[in-house]
Amino acid sequence: MQKWCKILSSVLFNLLSICSFSQGAWLPPGADHSFPRTLADSAAVPSIRNTLNDPEILSLYHSIWQNACSVVPEENSSDTDRFNRAMIAKEAAFVILMDSKYENGTIQQLPSSEKDSLINKVVKLLQNINTHVGFQAGWTFYNEWQHRSKELITYLIAYDLLRGAGFPESQLMRAEDSLIAFTGHLYARAMAVYTVYTLPLQFFSYQFNNHSIMTASALGLAAIIFNDHTDSVADREPLNWINTGFWNLDNTLWVENGIYPRVSEPDTLAGYAEGPNYFAYAFENAFPFIRSMGNFLPEGNVPVTFNGLTRDIPNPWYDTRYDRLYDWLNKIQMPDGSQPAIHDSRIGFGSVIAALSGKSRYNRLNPAFTPDDPFIRTQYICTNVAHGNYDDSLFQVLPAAGSLVFRSSWDNDATCLHIIGKHDIALKGAKSHHQGDATSFSLFSHGQLMALDPGYAGASLADAVKKATDHNLILVNGYGPMPPTGETVNVQTNTAYIENCFHTQSLDYGEVRTNFAGTDIIRKVLFLRSTYFFLADFISSPYTLDFTFQLHGNGLLNSLPESPEGAFVPDTLRKRCHYVRDSVTLFAQVLAKGNQAVYHNETDSLSAQGDIFRHYTKFLVTNHQTDTTLFLTTLFPYKGPAPDVNAVLISDPGPGTKVGTGNTRDFVFCSIDGSHGTILPDSSGLSEALFGNGKINLYSESNTGQFLSVFIQSGDSLLYGTQPYILAGKKIDIAVELSGTNISGYVSDSGTVRIFSETPLQAVNGAISSIHYDPVQKLASISFSGKGNFLLAPGESVEKKPMNGILSVSIIPNPSRDGYFTIMTSCRGITRVQFTVSDVTGKVLISFHRKISADYSSFPLDLSGYKNGYYLLHVKDHEQIQVIPLIIKK
Repeated sequence: MQKWCKILSSVLFNLLSICSFSQGAWLPPGADHSFPRTLADSAAVPSIRNTLNDPEILSLYHSIWQNACSVVPEENSSDTDRFNRAMIAKEAAFVILMDSKYENGTIQQLPSSEKDSLINKVVKLLQNINTHVGFQAGWTFYNEWQHRSKELITYLIAYDLLRGAGFPESQLMRAEDSLIAFTGHLYARAMAVYTVYTLPLQFFSYQFNNHSIMTASALGLAAIIFNDHTDSVADREPLNWINTGFWNLDNTLWVENGIYPRVSEPDTLAGYAEGPNYFAYAFENAFPFIRSMGNFLPEGNVPVTFNGLTRDIPNPWYDTRYDRLYDWLNKIQMPDGSQPAIHDSRIGFGSVIAALSGKSRYNRLNPAFTPDDPFIRTQYICTNVAHGNYDDSLFQVLPAAGSLVFRSSWDNDATCLHIIGKHDIALKGAKSHHQGDATSFSLFSHGQLMALDPGYAGASLADAVKKATDHNLILVNGYGPMPPTGETVNVQTNTAYIENCFHTQSLDYGEVRTNFAGTDIIRKVLFLRSTYFFLADFISSPYTLDFTFQLHGNGLLNSLPESPEGAFVPDTLRKRCHYVRDSVTLFAQVLAKGNQAVYHNETDSLSAQGDIFRHYTKFLVTNHQTDTTLFLTTLFPYKGPAPDVNAVLISDPGPGTKVGTGNTRDFVFCSIDGSHGTILPDSSGLSEALFGNGKINLYSESNTGQFLSVFIQSGDSLLYGTQPYILAGKKIDIAVELSGTNISGYVSDSGTVRIFSETPLQAVNGAISSIHYDPVQKLASISFSGKGNFLLAPGESVEKKPMNGILSVSIIPNPSRDGYFTIMTSCRGITRVQFTVSDVTGKVLISFHRKISADYSSFPLDLSGYKNGYYLLHVKDHEQIQVIPLIIKK
């Protein structure tokens, strides 16, 4: 009998659904028709009440109680007063649902007299809603809807909570009429056609941003609350509201591909194109709708139709596409809990709004930003999820989102560098909220923002901080990436790509590539031992231009470190400066290719929040009238002993520097084209010369001279004195570092690479097909079958003699006291080899070929006619190039 009753009930429900569709009701199968439906369902209410004495929740409830008991504004037309009235209604209704009051730091039973008073307040507010929805002339005809949609959602929640508390619908008919009228007016406005300069525009065919998300969410939430309402007027039909609201929320986020496209991607972590600030602003509306869909409907797809198109859209509460948005907020978060100033996000902006997802990993404890926000606190309490940890990689490479994040830890005092490199939807989807900021960075360290982007000054002042001159990027003839024109993004100047990134134990590396004004710019970033940064900006153009490196540091000239502005201390003679805020210092040294760069500084201003400005200082370095240049920047944030940083001289006119940090010494030098560079001992303080032909060359050792690590970017050789540390068969990126008794690192391509090792090695991890060890040269020849990280441990190599096609070369004596050397070779099989001797500037002195056909052979090299110094022997066969330094000491 019970089975037949269920079948009959289902048939009757479906018949009622069919009959009701013509009158505009929305009766989806599987819906839970009980109240409340918004912040929580009826089953969750008792457990939520039990949390009110928890310290965090008690503090939030105190704020809710105070607002619920506050005086209702008499005025009902301004944005501020309308919003305050709506929020009082919502939070008073929440108190009624909780049946609890806050008194002297405790939660008490709500007396019936006070409850009745609050009920009367909520009912009166609901009955007297200002339901008028206006519009403006021009492109922003929808502007006031952002406020009206938030009011509507707030009132809808108040009504729902009152119903959930047991207040009967029969006594809320006037309130229901007000809300349906309000929703109908918003729907009618959203569906109307507006003529803007003779161009007919319809809101949901023109706006795909936070505005469409806000309006769509309000319509969708109204459809859930009044799903069974029937009406002969199309504007007042819940079926139209849900079709329009849910379809356009989904379309704005994941689908739209027109002139003004969607704001994210459905199948990858692409973030929210308008930035964290506008994500939070939009999702103040979206989360109540998303959570209500979870309360109202089970997991699964919901069919919706809009403008003749039907889509089956997943219930957003269960939709993992949304999780990638919340993941993005976690991955890019700054150490103090704020978000980086991406596009139109103000400096220091932060929010815990992702906690409303109901997943603890998005409810990270954040002392700087609490849920005590009128848009968040009631829903936060109802979400009722514990704080979670976010254990993720410190190095975040998010190319689809346009973020590259270097981080020392997840602690509040960590060092964090965020770089912007957007393309496709992450760029185009930002529309009017993007800025001219391709390759720009911000740096946070030891609790202080030390290098900054200007952030968002609010709509009225947005143009004041969107220009390329406001950002940490390269200017070309004083210009850079262009800010938006209306809703149009300047894709040609702002497109950037995050590429060639890797992580090892002591080095994080990544590149951001862009092009504007006919100029190719590649910003290459090294983060050493989670402590400090090298930035190498490679710039080339077919034209002769001026190129300027900009550093927007957070300090003011002639100010004090303890002042709100912080201090800026220039030292242009030594090509450096310091920014100091309290006890934290950012040291910056900027070296340019050649010796003609001009150093200066300018005082500027930035938006701290809203329309409040404060001053800071830009450190600027300009190379005039050149078609190629290179800036090598050391950014060293510290608290305590200062690092020892000094420029070094290298044979190539590219820049080089050395950094001492107490226990380590790092040496880095660069070359525009990857020609050979040499740092001589009298410049570096090392006992031997450093040779390298990478575009970036890095050698690190302990203060006692123990080798720690090497890195070459787009090079094939790096040598210290006569000892090769890296010899590769082609130009690649390779990092090698000691890890205890092991050797680890990264290689960017397949091929044979020889690396320095005191002992034979065996593979532990990595795409390695064979290893062969040469004990004379202390080189392990490793055959990599692909790119990636690798780990090697001491152990017997497969073979100690060279294999076919592997040429081994050594020189004796070296150094030579008379200029006579002996070249010793070993090779299985027959190979033709070119030998070339050059000086350290690359000038060729001697060149000859020799056929090597025996396992071992030797022949003389006469350099007796040359003076004392360093020379380079280039050995090239069909597979590889080796570079060996030759030293003459007569």
